[in-house]
Amino acid sequence: MFISHREPLASHVFNHMKKLIASGALEHGHLLPSEAEMAKQYNVSKTVIREALTQLSAFGMVQISQGRATRVLGINSTAFKEIFMLAMEASPQGLRDAIELRRALETQTAQLAAEQRETEGMSLMVESLNEMQHWKGEDELWVEIDYLFHLGMAKASGNRLMILFMEALISPIQQSMEMISAQGDLTYDRQATYQRHLHLYEAIKSGDVTASFYAVSAHFAASRHVLDAVSDDPSRLVKWNSIPVKLFN
Repeated sequence: MFISHREPLASHVFNHMKKLIASGALEHGHLLPSEAEMAKQYNVSKTVIREALTQLSAFGMVQISQGRATRVLGINSTAFKEIFMLAMEASPQGLRDAIELRRALETQTAQLAAEQRETEGMSLMVESLNEMQHWKGEDELWVEIDYLFHLGMAKASGNRLMILFMEALISPIQQSMEMISAQGDLTYDRQATYQRHLHLYEAIKSGDVTASFYAVSAHFAASRHVLDAVSDDPSRLVKWNSIPVKLFN
């Protein structure tokens, strides 16, 4: 294979393989040849191949395992996740920014979901609602169920980028849900939370774009006072220590 010398060799190999993965020519689960074989294919050294694979791994597109063939993972949210977490840690109001980003994203996602109503996403929302309705377990698992509902909404939209964003926001989403759950004195009510999710699902299921917009807006508005209270009084985080205080003003 001819390699242009106008760009670093590793970058050329990385870009070529990235296109193969994005196009589906290299499918999820595909095992790549050895570094020596790939070096021959690209007419470069094994060091160049190793560097290119490391770049692909950083983007979550391949899985490198010692003593095993490198496995293709495809396009996923790994790079987004790293960016979001770095941005959160770098800002004194990182979590608030992430929640506001989520609110903006999900407002549009709900409307698109009402238009598309993709089967996989609708089914995931129903499964999550069934778990919520009868849940009597720990807060940590409730948070996971809650997140899966919102992921289902993204999948119902049929928009791949929205799904990737939701997957990438899993950490700030779970952190915000855990923080809200911990503020019991601020009238956190699982039954009310379930009803808001149910109302949102029904609006999406009926294909009512306007109702979906108002339902998701109301859902976020219901917990806004909790976020404001924690921002005003960081000592509330003593109850819930999985987020550093620096993430709030």
